[in-house]
Amino acid sequence: MKRVLLGFIALFLVWGGGLLFAADQEVINENNEYGGRTLEINNQDGSFIRVYYDDDEILLKEEIIFSIDYPVDNGLDMIIVHYAFEKKVREERVFSNRVSETTLIKKTIDHFDRFADPQDKKAITKTENHFLDAYNGYNVIYRKNGLKRKIEWFYPLNIDGIKKNIIYFDDKEMGTKVETFYTEKTMREKGILRRVYYNEYSPNKYFRKVRQEMYYTDSYAEQHGSVSSQIDIFHYSSGKEIRVETNKLNKEGKRIVTPMN
Repeated sequence: MKRVLLGFIALFLVWGGGLLFAADQEVINENNEYGGRTLEINNQDGSFIRVYYDDDEILLKEEIIFSIDYPVDNGLDMIIVHYAFEKKVREERVFSNRVSETTLIKKTIDHFDRFADPQDKKAITKTENHFLDAYNGYNVIYRKNGLKRKIEWFYPLNIDGIKKNIIYFDDKEMGTKVETFYTEKTMREKGILRRVYYNEYSPNKYFRKVRQEMYYTDSYAEQHGSVSSQIDIFHYSSGKEIRVETNKLNKEGKRIVTPMN
């Protein structure tokens, strides 16, 4: 009964304001990667749905592949939904090249709290964005109670410069802390391990940097008077130039006093 019911539910799928009508369905695999059946539902517009069950006839995955002519407003090529205990835990949306060339995003993956209502935005705990141009890397957005708390941005193809950025957000979803990690080549040639800077709201409600921390390799420290890190603190005063207080520290965290000329 479960097999018939799930197949029937999949006959009608509402997405992006359109309705998919199934014209035909068949079992295309009796022993899929989950040990159960795979059902394929062909729709009148040329799109189709594949439904994957395990050997206990429990739904584990659905793939919705849209036809080129299907009028999906958000330009989707494919949706892949993963289930655990028949609750949605992950949804992958693959976008058409036409849309990706505008948004630069080729694929988005939402991860869900399986104990929450998947229709509630608070159910999404993490979102991955994979970009059309591989050199833009990909990012992972972490959420709690519907609010953005952290973004990790990876650049796996970078040889020089930045390997990863992490942005931390406050309750207003403003980036108050940014942490930057560098590639092996940049660490080797420039001696920079990591940079951290902090932002705050000014009394006039604009965002400004208040602190920056730079961390260096042991090799850099050996060549630069044992300096392992540098902390810059930015002081603001109305009508005056920004004053920067710089502190250079050794590996033990003790301040290094630079001789006066």
